[in-house]
Amino acid sequence: ETFVFECADLDRYVAIQKSRGVRFVTDDIIRMDTYSFIQTMPSPLIGASYGFIQWSGRRTYHFGGAEDLDWNIPAPRQEYRPNIGRLDHVATRLNAMDRDSAILEFIRLTNHRFEFAIYVESLNSITNVTRRSRDGVGLVFSSGIAPYLNEATAGPTEKFVYNYGPRTHHMAFETRNIEPTYEALRRDGVTFMVGLVGGPKEGLHQTFTDPSPRTMIVTEYIHRYNGF
Repeated sequence: ETFVFECADLDRYVAIQKSRGVRFVTDDIIRMDTYSFIQTMPSPLIGASYGFIQWSGRRTYHFGGAEDLDWNIPAPRQEYRPNIGRLDHVATRLNAMDRDSAILEFIRLTNHRFEFAIYVESLNSITNVTRRSRDGVGLVFSSGIAPYLNEATAGPTEKFVYNYGPRTHHMAFETRNIEPTYEALRRDGVTFMVGLVGGPKEGLHQTFTDPSPRTMIVTEYIHRYNGF
């Protein structure tokens, strides 16, 4: 996976990062008709790459010489689709020993900042949240509090990394009317790892699908109460 961020001055950004020793997939910025783009080498800490794009006018990936396709793929028209809104956060799971280095790598490459961490000792889990702004999309780094030792003592986060390596685990979407939306998704054949958990008292209502057989990524549907 690649996390792509908009950049206002890509030439200056790349020069600064190269002076710090950051390595990119291409030697130079890729320059197209409507945008310029570059991405880092995949990070061994999180298994993903960071991309940076600068638009030059119209925001489109169409460029000179590209061939138009006559594809017409209509979106499903289920009644619950308007309930599913913007991206709330993306969660990456990584090794406990790489947690601090991965967060520092990310905030040095972007304008996000570290916001807070949540420890859940019963699950040997720590979740670290970074955001550009309070209401912005969060990039979440989750690991075990302690490194993986064995199956018996590891929590779900360290087991995931042990089995699949560091990688994106789930994408969470803001969801209104989450209870009927969850039931409607189930009727449509979506399978879930857990039922709806939480509620107004806990500050949020959430559920997680089974991993996609195509991408391995889990989809989370989340409803927050009173700015939680």
